[in-house]
Amino acid sequence: MLPPTLIALSSGFLFALAFLFMNRAQTAGVKRGNELLAVTLINLICTLIILAFQIGGGFFGGAPEWNLVGLGWFAVAGLLSSFGGRYTVLIAMKHIGPSRAASFKSFAPVVAALAGWLWLDQSLDYEIAIATLLLGTGLWLLNSQLKGKQAVIGSDVNLALGWTLGAAAAACWGLGYIARRLGLESLPSPIIGVVVAATLTATILISMNFKSRGLPLSVSYFGPPASRLPMLLAGLFSTGGQIAAFAALQLMENTAIAVILISLDSLFMLLLSRFVIGKSEVITPLSFVYMSIALTGCALAILH
Repeated sequence: MLPPTLIALSSGFLFALAFLFMNRAQTAGVKRGNELLAVTLINLICTLIILAFQIGGGFFGGAPEWNLVGLGWFAVAGLLSSFGGRYTVLIAMKHIGPSRAASFKSFAPVVAALAGWLWLDQSLDYEIAIATLLLGTGLWLLNSQLKGKQAVIGSDVNLALGWTLGAAAAACWGLGYIARRLGLESLPSPIIGVVVAATLTATILISMNFKSRGLPLSVSYFGPPASRLPMLLAGLFSTGGQIAAFAALQLMENTAIAVILISLDSLFMLLLSRFVIGKSEVITPLSFVYMSIALTGCALAILH
């Protein structure tokens, strides 16, 4: 088995690939929002296949022991991360612009560190505190710079509401990791964790689009043929990232350190964008400064 640190890093790497291939699907003409549903359904199908092998054939550690408490925490994690975090940031984008709103995710490790200290009795010494703040600040500055200084905002701007919703999104993402950890303590199965989260997310997305688009009964529902391979690859990489994230949270003693390493997906996206989507962000000397701040936080977490 890979060391837990490498498992957490591989989760961020796989998430980065998934996001980049979702971007390719968007440029290939996929209907807006359907790439997320497609990826979620692929997550669900892949993990159900693995779960069937576990239950039927004793593979991958054998059949897990079901536990309602664990299932409940996995459901809470799905609601917080997949619904709460994603949709609060979408509303925030209308008030403070997409770059600022999306950058709030950088502070999920800070929330996870505080919540782990309060509710999981995990240590929060100065090294972890500094590591989370450095990573969050570095990624915030980097994401804000790379996504452009000009914010595209709505006509009914409410800056206070936008910043509040952005902070709420960061809280949802950070608390979602804590809910995953609590679920794994009761039901130590990353596969079931992904199955529950994917089922809940897919149900919400399909119900939201049902009146306008109906049920996703064929692949044509999601977009033109050119978008299908990128969506498939995004779904497969996302599945691997989800499983690795759950495994890292299960194996690593401190949840905050796991979240710090998982949250490096934005740095991996920067490094991989030219290879996957054929273009890269404009990197300035300040970009290297911001990356250095984030990587210093990551190094502190690994050496802790």
